[in-house]
Formats: sequence, C-alpha cells, structure tokens
Amino acid sequence: MKKSSEFHDYVVLDLLEGISGITSRAMFGGYGIYKDRKIFAIITDGELYFKSSKETEEFYKSQGSHPFEYSKKD
Repeated sequence: MKKSSEFHDYVVLDLLEGISGITSRAMFGGYGIYKDRKIFAIITDGELYFKSSKETEEFYKSQGSHPFEYSKKD
C-alpha cells in the first residue's frame, strides 16, 4: 500500500502538535514517529501502531487494537 501522507500529517501535525520533540521520517513504505529521537510508533498501511510492553499490549488489545505483523512478499 502507498504511504498515506494525509494520515501521517493528521497524526504528526494535528494530534501530536503540542508535544515537543516529535519528529517523523519515511521508512519501509510507512513512517517512523519519534520523541526526542527515540521511536515510539509507526504508521503503515494507514494505521498507527505504538511500541508496547506486555502490560500495554493487553490494554491496546482490550481497546480493539491489534499488534503490527510484518509479512514478507512471497
């Protein structure tokens, strides 16, 4: 799927606008989202995924989210 710059702009420029140190860069067909140069989320295939721990993973799942899964072509 093509990179969604519109969704990227919504997340980075609108939702995270008031948080200092937020940057992003294109990577692997999507975007990496950083806070003070540490990655904490990715945008791929029009979805936002947060880095998580065992504890936060369960919370995200309880809210209807699902983990990012990478699959190779072929």
